Amino acid sequence: MEETMILKEWCEFFEDLEEIELNYGGEIAQTDITETQRKTKEYILEHQKQLLDVILDNLFQNFSEIQEIYGCDDVNSPYYLPDITDTETLKYLIQPYGIYILNVEKDNVCYVGFAFYCEWDEEHAYGVMMHKARIIDTGGADTAFLNWIAQKDADSTK
Repeated sequence: MEETMILKEWCEFFEDLEEIELNYGGEIAQTDITETQRKTKEYILEHQKQLLDVILDNLFQNFSEIQEIYGCDDVNSPYYLPDITDTETLKYLIQPYGIYILNVEKDNVCYVGFAFYCEWDEEHAYGVMMHKARIIDTGGADTAFLNWIAQKDADSTK
């Protein structure tokens, strides 16, 4: 089941952003929304600034690693990305396009994935899996919607 979501704080940061696709269930097709997924949607709306700040801070802290992995640190590379000095610069390198409220939950809140178009990997994009304001994993966009990543974390933190 898909719809769109408007996150005002995100739209202010990403100037061209108007709405983000919202998917329930991740890679598992889902036709009905659970009560916990409804509550999680409200959590996202209420904590959108905090969630964005956590994602941007994590990406900023790991940016040099991303440059190295993707060869973006080589000035002769067509994918060269210069070093960044603040999280504000990230708005020019990523653009959110998907939010996934999974059917895996912990403490009455579902795991949520965020998918972004990014300058360093046009094919696979960038994904972040979170539980509340805690980042579970980052990687390609599939990281945002794979239930097994969320389930692994839920099982390991019981």
